[in-house]
Amino acid sequence: MLLADRYDDRTHDGGEMLVGFVLFAVAKTSVVAQQRWITFGTRTMSENMANVYRIGYWLMAVGILATFSGDPFPGDGVTLGD
Repeated sequence: MLLADRYDDRTHDGGEMLVGFVLFAVAKTSVVAQQRWITFGTRTMSENMANVYRIGYWLMAVGILATFSGDPFPGDGVTLGD
């Protein structure tokens, strides 16, 4: 049995959170390369890196929401939207 066979369509794997975190980390690394170790927000980033930072945060938020919006009663044969 493959690992993918154990999951059905209602299962969320968290891919958005992983991609979002990678984008966030890339944007923050651009600031650390400027020898600024502790910063908040996008003020010290270039415009492109600020957009990567925002997209990363957005994807992490979408991933968290998708994690908690799954089927509240798995295995009952009823899916949301039926």
